[in-house]
Amino acid sequence: MRFTWRTAFLVIWDILATYLALTLASITPITIDEEILVSTDVLFNFGILAIIYVGMFMAFRLYNNLWEYASVQEMSQLILATIIATFLGALIQFVGGVRLPIRVYFIAWVLFLFFSGGMRFAFRFLYHGKSIIERPPPASRLRTLIVGAGETGSLTIRRMSTGDYAIQGVPIIAVDDDPHKKGLRINDIQVAGTTSQIVEYVKRFNIEQIVVAIPSASAEDRKRIYDICLHTNCRLLTLPNVRDLRMDELDNVRLRKVDLNDLLAREEVMLNTRLISG
Repeated sequence: MRFTWRTAFLVIWDILATYLALTLASITPITIDEEILVSTDVLFNFGILAIIYVGMFMAFRLYNNLWEYASVQEMSQLILATIIATFLGALIQFVGGVRLPIRVYFIAWVLFLFFSGGMRFAFRFLYHGKSIIERPPPASRLRTLIVGAGETGSLTIRRMSTGDYAIQGVPIIAVDDDPHKKGLRINDIQVAGTTSQIVEYVKRFNIEQIVVAIPSASAEDRKRIYDICLHTNCRLLTLPNVRDLRMDELDNVRLRKVDLNDLLAREEVMLNTRLISG
């Protein structure tokens, strides 16, 4: 686990959230469970659960996620981690002779999920609001066609939609050579067709910028796509493969101009004179 200020903050928050959730769960009923709250071992027992929650979150790598880009997958991991941690904590305490009512564990799980998940997804809402306020000027946000409807393409569209300075543009349409993706939508952007139709879509949708978001493609496929793009007057950019990056590196991903080395990439290819002059 990479330790950062955000990691430290979330660890401390999860510990406090555990104590708060268990305390509220103990006083939720009409009759307060005095035996729980007045016990001299209450801090120790709650502390065990806090350690289990933090340890389980570390196992699920929930402290180094970029919650600004969190989705259903991260929420599912959070729910699963809290369920396992709650069950494991209850089991350990039961073996150790601590007999808390089952409803206390259940209510504490719901409250902890609310506190812990709420804080993490607050990063997403704060980031979204910040990006709206600091949105780049309209002149720099070119109408963009994204080549590739995979992970890298999804990242490109999301970052553009939030007004990220590192990945500027207005996502208009996407293309992908996978026939099963045609007609579907990725982050609310339609996958209109294949790469062979790039020139057609550039004219139809007044595209000003093309982002090639398929870095895992072979050198031959990239050369073919670049050759098609060079038949347009669009600005041609690309992105690194997001699968090769750590989660904490995704925040610094930037668009870059297509380099001639992209066309070589381990294989010798013939460079046409128009590409060289360009």
